[in-house]
Amino acid sequence: MACVFLAAIVVGSFLPTTAASELLIVFILATVACLIGYGATLSGYRRPERWPMFAGLAIGVVTVFAVNIGGHSLWLTALGESKQCKVISIDSHSSSRGATQWSNELDCGDRTLTYWPSLGYSVEDVGHEVDVVVDKAGFVRELEQGKVNLGLDLLFLFALLMNAAFAFCVAWLPVREPQE
Repeated sequence: MACVFLAAIVVGSFLPTTAASELLIVFILATVACLIGYGATLSGYRRPERWPMFAGLAIGVVTVFAVNIGGHSLWLTALGESKQCKVISIDSHSSSRGATQWSNELDCGDRTLTYWPSLGYSVEDVGHEVDVVVDKAGFVRELEQGKVNLGLDLLFLFALLMNAAFAFCVAWLPVREPQE
């Protein structure tokens, strides 16, 4: 059962990078529910002890971030193509809840993209060239070329291995007898 919850956490962490990101609140709520289920399931393997619940939740939260960042990079490494796009326009998006956000409209030859810069990147002036990696299938959003690399790809693998090692330790370590 822990594997089912872990799979749901991985999927829920990856989905915000897709084109269906307008359902972000649903993904977050489902992922939180799966995190709680993951911790509770692992804790159930060691009935009198509570440490697997809290450790499972902590590892689950780390997994959410690692899968979200590493999964996006890994997907674009496998199924993306690098394109040099020309900036057509700069758009501002005002919100009553926060600061104004900026995006670029990019002409990438065969398609036009709305480019939302990642952390550490900013919008470019009209006429400038931007290197982005785009998904050939259009399933995930584009990403800057510097954000698609082997280190981030391995982050996804690290998250899975970390969870496998934790589940192994929970199952392998002997259960302490309750003290009376």
